[in-house]
Amino acid sequence: MAATIFSGAYIRALKSALRLNDQATIWSGSADPTSTPTFGRQGDLYIKFGASPAFYQKTTGDGTDTNWAPASGGGEGSTYTPDDVANWNPDPATLKEALDQLADRTWDQNYVVETITLNSTDITNKYVTLATAPITASKTRLTVLGGPEQAYTTDFTVSTNQLSWSGLFLDGVLEAGDKLIITYSK
Repeated sequence: MAATIFSGAYIRALKSALRLNDQATIWSGSADPTSTPTFGRQGDLYIKFGASPAFYQKTTGDGTDTNWAPASGGGEGSTYTPDDVANWNPDPATLKEALDQLADRTWDQNYVVETITLNSTDITNKYVTLATAPITASKTRLTVLGGPEQAYTTDFTVSTNQLSWSGLFLDGVLEAGDKLIITYSK
């Protein structure tokens, strides 16, 4: 098990990888993952340290390969390199500032929090439509405001962008006016 140290505003992991909510991993090392086969899952980030520091993102499915590209940021289809100050806002003075910007971009682009207030149609239909389809339906998290987190497949399911409770625990429990807080990666 990796050791983690909490100190003030920082969390220090004593391993070369940081797994975030079992969704994505931030890897680090001195190898260039575009020329040295490096393990990762699609969407993972890699921070290369050393003489030519850089940020990369895994572009294909899971595995050890060289399918890494400069990390995306700043909008759909755009890329940047760490020395291209036009893509930083503001230009980071430290590695911490660069990582903070990367984390904000990844969070903003991939993580969704929806709050839906149920109406009588939702209760009759026994489902709500999400803004977009979660990348991994089973990792969708649902909380009814004021209650505990609900269990996937026991309390609700997700198919494409439809969150349903038909025939599950929440069927007959939810009422018009209930607020659902739904989080997922897109």
